[in-house]
Amino acid sequence: MALLAAIGCSSSGSGPSAVGELGNGTFDYRCGSGTDPVCAFGFAEAFPDCLLEGGRFQIEYTLRDVDVLDDWDRDFLYVEPASPTYFGGLDTLTALRTGRAAFVAYADENVVDILHVDIVAHDAIRLRDDAGSPIGAEVTVALGETVNVRAYGESATCGMPGGGIPITSESSDGTIAVVGGFDSVQVTGVSEGTATVTVRMGALTQPLSIVVVPAGADTESAGTSSGDDPSGSDSGSDSGSDSGSDSGSGDSSGTADTSGTSEGSTTGMGD
Repeated sequence: MALLAAIGCSSSGSGPSAVGELGNGTFDYRCGSGTDPVCAFGFAEAFPDCLLEGGRFQIEYTLRDVDVLDDWDRDFLYVEPASPTYFGGLDTLTALRTGRAAFVAYADENVVDILHVDIVAHDAIRLRDDAGSPIGAEVTVALGETVNVRAYGESATCGMPGGGIPITSESSDGTIAVVGGFDSVQVTGVSEGTATVTVRMGALTQPLSIVVVPAGADTESAGTSSGDDPSGSDSGSDSGSDSGSDSGSGDSSGTADTSGTSEGSTTGMGD
């Protein structure tokens, strides 16, 4: 079995968590990317309701009672997926396909706990500024200045998704506005005029009009919406519906069936 996350023994976790289905502890969520919707302020604000296909994140486990490790004569606590077809990576994981998946916590080879999660496809890209406020269809940038635009995946089927999906961006006119950045889009105005920056996340794209004005001009209200949500992604759909499940189930005695069955096609999965 491939080791996914080795956990230091602790009596209490930090950050948002979900109680395991065997009740022996909590699964703790960590940000794996700046494009994670639950990590808009640099840390996980809540345990996600689901995970986004293609999203990156970290998962850890904290025992309620660390003394149980001594009782079991165990000293190595870690987390693995019930089925490796759903997740790739070691420390930072990537959700590879949609479906019902599960994480299993182990003490050495002894099953400690289990948690099921849904993986869904994102159907929209939401743009926000560094303060977390929605960005409208147009942003004003002063000549020579740089604004930071953050992009997050959303799903109509999930209230609070988790997992940061990688993004790319391009400018329609590099003589007016140039783009850079990794987990966000940094737009710099290089000459007065208007250009369109296109943010891509998976198969979806979101256009953003950039208006570059003279240095010193008022751009205070630029980049925020008037209350209406910005338009959704304009092309493509990550709707490939691989149905499947990691069925791993268990009881409170500390044992579980973690065989994890998966049904459906895995065509197009990443490594």
